[in-house]
Amino acid sequence: MLKTFFTFSLSLILLTNIFAVDPAESLAPGAIKGFVYDSLMRQPLEYATVSVVRASDNILITGTITDETGFFKINGVEPGKYFVDVTFIGYYSKRIGNVEVKPQLRSFDVGQILLVSSSSDIEGVIVVADRPLMKYQIDKKVINVSQHHTSSSGSAVEVLENIPSITVSIEGDVSLRGSGSFTLLIDGKPSIMDANDALNQIPASQIENIEIIINPSARFDPDGVAGIINIIMKKNRLQGMSGVVNASGGTQNRYGGDFIINYRKEKFSFLVGADYNRRGMYGESINRNETYRNDTTFYRYSLGEFDRGGYSWGFR
Repeated sequence: MLKTFFTFSLSLILLTNIFAVDPAESLAPGAIKGFVYDSLMRQPLEYATVSVVRASDNILITGTITDETGFFKINGVEPGKYFVDVTFIGYYSKRIGNVEVKPQLRSFDVGQILLVSSSSDIEGVIVVADRPLMKYQIDKKVINVSQHHTSSSGSAVEVLENIPSITVSIEGDVSLRGSGSFTLLIDGKPSIMDANDALNQIPASQIENIEIIINPSARFDPDGVAGIINIIMKKNRLQGMSGVVNASGGTQNRYGGDFIINYRKEKFSFLVGADYNRRGMYGESINRNETYRNDTTFYRYSLGEFDRGGYSWGFR
């Protein structure tokens, strides 16, 4: 009888040890894991954001991002009910419900989460953009005159005033890199006129581009020590009669205008035009000179005004 009681007590102790649950162990944190894929291509989405939100109060608890295989695992989740929110750029967000971490099963696998792309197909796109004001090439820089709206009513000189490495005096004389010794080409051909006279007579409205060639190759005439200015004219192939009239004005007695009339019929073309430009500059000058001789000092003061400028005109 005593032996039977001892055997029964030992069996009861073993069963108690087997099925007993430590209270601290029942509250141990768990984990939530799964994969995130593209819904169409079934490709893994790397760096997708996965957030764990508590279901009772919708408060964010923790989160992570997916790896290169689309896998994620969030550790340290206390037992309870949660939502799993998944977001990724270019995709619609998705919320997974009924996610519960239990004391008996502390790892919850949400499986594969498929995100739907938020992009949409369109029939076509028309991109509208202006040409750049200046474009640099290997051997030259090209100025798009059509984008210089403020200079469209003047001459080629007004356009050149806004170009780096070119200076224009008050009289309208052009210098390239500080030198007036440059070669002027019109459509790649040397001008028979003086360079400054030609630039003052060419209407800016008729110019397509201006090319500034600082280091000309051997195929150009080397007379231009400072470089070459090549004026590319607009190629107007419209038949019949056309014309352009421009006028400009400014401060310090600056004004001008030009017109050009063109008649084209098949291979015959006739052009007539004229221009006039006045460039002025007003100002004041104050001079003070002191001359010392022995113990005597001589003072000379001068105050004056000046009116400088010039004009140009042409007929073609």
